[in-house]
Amino acid sequence: MTRIQFKIIYPILFSLLFASILLYSCKEDDVQPNVVQPKEEEKAVEDFIDYYSLLSYPIVSSQPTGSQFLLPELVFAYPIDSAFEVETDTSTLTYKFEMLDFSLSFFDQIQEFDRDVWSNTKDTLTLLPSSPLQREGTYLGEIKLQLYVQDDNEQWIAVNHTKTSKRYEQYFNYSISPVVHFQLVKGMHFLEDRALNPYRPNILFDLYFIPVDTFYWDEQLDIEVRHEYSIKIMQDGREVAFDYEIHEKDMQLEVTLDEALCESCTYSLDIELAYFTRVFGEEKQLEDPTGPIVDENSYTFVGGENQLSDQIIADNIDYQYPVDRQYTFLTKEYPYGYLKLLYHQEGLLNSDSDPSWATQVRISSLDDTYSKTVPLTYENLTFQYEMPDDLAKETIHKIEFLESSQDGQESVFHTLHIRTSLYDTFLEKIEDNGPSDGYWQYPGEKYDEYELRRFGNNLIIKEEAFDWVEVKGNEKNHVNPFLILTNDFDDSSYYQKIYDLVYKVVELGLLTIEENTEDGVPPLDAVYWWGYPYSFILNDEHIQNNFAPREDSEGTVSNLTYSYFVKHFVELRDKAKIHPNQDNSLIKNLQNTQFYSPKSTWPYYVYYTLPGDIHTSTYHHNP
Repeated sequence: MTRIQFKIIYPILFSLLFASILLYSCKEDDVQPNVVQPKEEEKAVEDFIDYYSLLSYPIVSSQPTGSQFLLPELVFAYPIDSAFEVETDTSTLTYKFEMLDFSLSFFDQIQEFDRDVWSNTKDTLTLLPSSPLQREGTYLGEIKLQLYVQDDNEQWIAVNHTKTSKRYEQYFNYSISPVVHFQLVKGMHFLEDRALNPYRPNILFDLYFIPVDTFYWDEQLDIEVRHEYSIKIMQDGREVAFDYEIHEKDMQLEVTLDEALCESCTYSLDIELAYFTRVFGEEKQLEDPTGPIVDENSYTFVGGENQLSDQIIADNIDYQYPVDRQYTFLTKEYPYGYLKLLYHQEGLLNSDSDPSWATQVRISSLDDTYSKTVPLTYENLTFQYEMPDDLAKETIHKIEFLESSQDGQESVFHTLHIRTSLYDTFLEKIEDNGPSDGYWQYPGEKYDEYELRRFGNNLIIKEEAFDWVEVKGNEKNHVNPFLILTNDFDDSSYYQKIYDLVYKVVELGLLTIEENTEDGVPPLDAVYWWGYPYSFILNDEHIQNNFAPREDSEGTVSNLTYSYFVKHFVELRDKAKIHPNQDNSLIKNLQNTQFYSPKSTWPYYVYYTLPGDIHTSTYHHNP
């Protein structure tokens, strides 16, 4: 919630008060002959309050903007319902304002309030309407206060505001802006009613914002907003099951059906979105004058041609291992090969209708010096087979999924090619290369002996770095990168210092980091594999010539974490300078502490995860 505060500074308040008191005490009609006037320091409190108080209005008129659910804060110059002192040169007076009434009206219509919320110091008031403010325009606010002063006997005495007014009465205006209607979906990435691939329709929608279940600050409404949405896919009155994913970087919604699209069938994707804000910990649905705001959108699409095929359709592969065209396949990383379909393909397998056919996998070298056939199982849309443990290193192999009949017929329904690695497993590859504790240069860059960069204790692969599939994945074949790296701050004493200085204020909600957040806050993901080259992948020429030599490649871990630490520190330090609570120790610490430079690197994890998250090997690097 943006807090629109109205404050007034009274630079001459106390001097005017004191001057007026002196003028009053020196009036000639108050001086009695032959009576000795008491000294100024001996005057009683009653001598100052015979007529009225010269304290100014505690708030000033303004034109703040409010929302349907929450009015801006009223900030008072003095605490309300709480004693405060006013000092003169000779005395100290103790005052107290009492809230008598607060009202808000639109012309003659009075607005009711569920509750009022005061700050701990009793000088800031926020009001919660009992129902959303439906009218757009200016509301009139009226506040009534009674001032009291404490006499020498510690009794509270009511003080008039002026000679003609007993109370402090003040009027001010609120400008209320209604919630505007939103549009959720901008459009599709394909023309409506266009025929889609039945296996991977790739239904993508551009969004104005991402519907999420957490609150975020909406600049247009000037309040916190949470989106609550429902998404349905309908086909001929039937609701179709599906999964969806929100792509935060490109602001897209991707929908994947649990079944293949039927040919020429028309589908509709229906989205409903409601909006909620949070007021004093309670959620309120956003409304306009007609009632709760619900954003509704509907888009149609059509299933394309769905022909039967005797081959596994590439778009119907969810994931597979080994990955086709892998250049450094680790032969003993996982004892099984597998392939997961999105949908069952009718007509793919003869064994669906004829039990005399059996599914198998044949793995062979291109020169036919090696060939082995193993059983292939198919269950829950997944093919699986045992990976032979005698595959030659650094050799191109062909893997064929096939069916064979009892009378000797054979039908191949899927083929892929791989090149085996110099190593058997991921951890063997790591251990054989080992970490470095000396000087080294970035792979592919040339330095003279005086320009070598010190990496300290870091993971380095000097022989057969990771290939393209391992580092980048294969988007065409729907494969995610095998290598996932993340920092381990739990085992870092240096990070604990950074946390206390930088990220603790974020965790406590005192400040927020808005820039350089792509690798997280704190930057857990600011660690990457840096190889040269890592673009090598098995290609058609390699297969045709049966020749794929060992690439001259090397690589290391590049850690950008320290640069993020510095950027986050600078952002928070600048924000700390204007933070309203300058007495907070963490805020002070941000402004007064020099940033810590690390004496060494910190731990990180390298995960080697196979497609489908079926298996993961973990390397923990602790300098």
